[in-house]
Amino acid sequence: KTCDNFDIEIIGEKTIQGTKNSNNQALYNAKTLLSTNLNLLKQKVILLFDPEEKIKEEEYEEKLYIRKIPQFEKNPLQHGIENLFEQTFIEKVKIQFKSDFSYTNVGGIIKDFKIYQNKQNICNWICQNGTKDDFKNFKYIIEIIEKIIKPESKNNEPQQSLVKN
Repeated sequence: KTCDNFDIEIIGEKTIQGTKNSNNQALYNAKTLLSTNLNLLKQKVILLFDPEEKIKEEEYEEKLYIRKIPQFEKNPLQHGIENLFEQTFIEKVKIQFKSDFSYTNVGGIIKDFKIYQNKQNICNWICQNGTKDDFKNFKYIIEIIEKIIKPESKNNEPQQSLVKN
């Protein structure tokens, strides 16, 4: 049995400039609502939190799954999905969007990184210019999803992976 039909949606409002109210607080609110109203769920739902969040990974009646993005301590950006990008790629992004960032450099490690404007443009640039290697840590998110939507079959035959080589 394969799972070819699934959606990835954001929590929050989609706008021309990106999304509004799509932060971790919105995910906590969704968790509270959905975990106490499982009858609203007609399919499996995964709420994927940022790696720095202090949240327990849980499961509610095989309908609602609370998970976190893995934390990569060696990567320069310690918050959000941006933590999946390594130093060399962050350096490329900084060159392209110098005036949109604020950060401190402590011993070659970027700290207190903030994006002030053009977040959607930066995201678009990353998607258009990033290489497969730049996105290699995203495989861990795919693995989280696969474990939930494509569990091993009863006879232990592995399912086809969502990751394309």
